[in-house]
This record gives sequence, structure tokens and C-alpha cells, in this order.
Amino acid sequence: MIKTCSKCKVIKPASEFFTQKNGKYLQSWCKPCKYEQSAAIKRGRTRPERTEIGAYTRGESHHASKLTYDDVYVIKGLIEVLPCSAIAHKYGVHRTTISAIKTGRSWY
Repeated sequence: MIKTCSKCKVIKPASEFFTQKNGKYLQSWCKPCKYEQSAAIKRGRTRPERTEIGAYTRGESHHASKLTYDDVYVIKGLIEVLPCSAIAHKYGVHRTTISAIKTGRSWY
């Protein structure tokens, strides 16, 4: 039996694929691609193929973003004088979004 690796797109024999946990089916990535992924995870890069092509969008370029970089700049100034809930109401976002900006978890 032969199978095509969904990562490298190379046709390989079934012996080049690990079985899934239930033991009935083969995994979609071949063994070399799986080893490469495991090494990337150990190096701290969990999805290298996506980060290299820019598939992760952040900030105002994300399709669901309600804030712009200018808004965040103003929010960082308002955090010192207003509570997070008041700022959130003004910009139409949840208070945890403002808290994440305040603590640096988002919008670095």
C-alpha cells in the first residue's frame, strides 16, 4: 500500500507512516515530517510552516479586529486614569481585552 504525505506531498510506502492511536489508520504525515515537527516543537516553534509564510495575522490586520494601533496607543494612556471597564465600553470591546493590553498579553 502507498500513501501521499500531506506535508511534503511525496508518495511513500505505508511503512513510512506511523499508525494512529487506535492502530487502524495511518497518520497523514510521513515519519520524517513528524520527526521534523517534533524537533520544531522542542525548539519552541510549534507551527513553523505557518509562521514562515505569515499565516498568523495579528493586530488591526486580523479580520475580526475592533481596535487599531492608534486606538491602542490612546488606550495605553487612558489605562492610568480610567478603569478597564469604562475604556472597554468606550471602544466596544470586553474589559479583558483592555486588561490584556494593560498587562502586555496582547498588542505589545
